[in-house]
Amino acid sequence: MSTLKISYNPFCHLNPRDHYAEWWQRRMLQRVAATMIGLIALLFFLAGFAKGQNYEYADPSELKGLKTYWVDTSGDVKARNKIVEIVKKELPSLSIVDEITSAQIRIAYLGQTEEGPTNIIGGSNRASIETERLPVGAGMVWIDPRGTDKSKLRLVISFCSRKDFLLEKQPYEKLTKEFVKVYKKANGLK
Repeated sequence: MSTLKISYNPFCHLNPRDHYAEWWQRRMLQRVAATMIGLIALLFFLAGFAKGQNYEYADPSELKGLKTYWVDTSGDVKARNKIVEIVKKELPSLSIVDEITSAQIRIAYLGQTEEGPTNIIGGSNRASIETERLPVGAGMVWIDPRGTDKSKLRLVISFCSRKDFLLEKQPYEKLTKEFVKVYKKANGLK
């Protein structure tokens, strides 16, 4: 005599036309797709890492004596102009160059906006969160290997920031202020 095994299915009570089952299937497909994309990205990263890094880490003191810089903001003219304005004001001995090949220092910045919470409204049993687009940015400062005994770009500063408050500085301004501080320290300026 055979016995019938019944397995518990938590979805058996759902009507096939129920939106929850459809949502669940979509969610599982999204997770599988996200996992696959992550694994592919990891493989590309590891392949690049296996070939070797195309940069080295630099000590901030290596900024000593460097006089020219180049700014890349990926087409964000407002951010580029503000970075140049701050550097000219704080470090008048540095000069901006138009071509990357003649720069000793490279300042790279990439900015965008992301959804961020700005206000929580609600009472004891119900709340809602208001959001708005907040500026975020990441930047790096490099020492160009040309004219030195090094063969690779040298990373001096790596920076990431978000403007959370109205009176807070923009991320590109924070990056520039950090660069100015490090450059002044390396060159013994006040």
